[in-house]
Amino acid sequence: MRKLAKRAISLLCAMSMLFSMIITSSAQEAETTISVESQTVEQGIGTEYVEVPIRISDNTGILGMTVSVTFDEELTLVNAVQGDVLSSLTFITSKEYTDTPYNLVWDGESRADTGNGVIAVLTFEVPKETEKDYAINITTNGVFDGDVKPFNPTAVSGKISVVGNQQLPSSEATISVESQTIEQGTGTENVQVPIKV
Repeated sequence: MRKLAKRAISLLCAMSMLFSMIITSSAQEAETTISVESQTVEQGIGTEYVEVPIRISDNTGILGMTVSVTFDEELTLVNAVQGDVLSSLTFITSKEYTDTPYNLVWDGESRADTGNGVIAVLTFEVPKETEKDYAINITTNGVFDGDVKPFNPTAVSGKISVVGNQQLPSSEATISVESQTIEQGTGTENVQVPIKV
């Protein structure tokens, strides 16, 4: 009977330790978030260059990470630079801006970076002739904390939205010509006629 009780206690202790490790790991995963900061541009003619920051928040410590970026085929990636955060880690990107997915990689040797803020800025050429949302999706993989333990931060995708011109359509605008009066006489006279919108 004593042996059975000892085994039961040992089993309960082992299960308790395992359960606490799972809770600790889940708490860490739920805290760190990598997100695309959505941007808005006004509809118009041609294209516009738009900078899109990628941010980290509630950073529990990153020693290494890959962020894979995919985006709407109508967008053109023209630049990718490291942000102010995770600057203690080596930053590497895909070789070509046309690579799909486009990978952003941070790699450290011994010390995890715990900074929060902008980790990278992507610049896209955006067609702006049509109102549309252009998706920018991210996933993370190969993420390691300071103890070289893998974990999964939350990844939040974003978009670039082209929105309609905020000015009144011409059918709703009022244009008026202000009347002027001059006295009859001989010769010519210059008269200024204000036009108001």
